[in-house]
Parts: sequence; C-alpha cells; structure tokens
Amino acid sequence: MATLGSRVTFSIRGTAPLSRTLFDEGFAHDQAGIPIKTFLGVTLLGMTVGQTVPLLNADGTTEALELVAIPWHVEPR
Repeated sequence: MATLGSRVTFSIRGTAPLSRTLFDEGFAHDQAGIPIKTFLGVTLLGMTVGQTVPLLNADGTTEALELVAIPWHVEPR
C-alpha cells in the first residue's frame, strides 16, 4: 500500500510509468517528489499495486491512474 514516504511507480492514461516519492512538508523534498497536498499525491495514498482509479484534474475532468509498483516504502516504527 502506498504511504507517506513511499517511492511509487505509476502511470496516467497508460503512459510510460514514472517513479516518485510521496512527501509532506516535514519530509525531505527531492526533485522526484509528489506532495500529498496535490490531487495526484492524495489519490496515490492508500492505493495498492495493480489498482487503477480515476485521477481528478484541476479542471474537473478525470483520467486513469494506475499504481504499477512500490519499489520502496518506509517501514512502520
């Protein structure tokens, strides 16, 4: 399951997959990060590998978002 700090690989509309890290303001920002305060970030949270859901765009349209893999995630403390 994708959680805060997870490295996720996802595809939008079946395009080539991208890998990024989910972060919040307290997490180290990197150039390949997705803030959880975005439509994409909040939608990815809680998704499981292979799941496809509608991703809401700012203009109100939706497109298919698939979680392809979770190459790395934070271990629970």
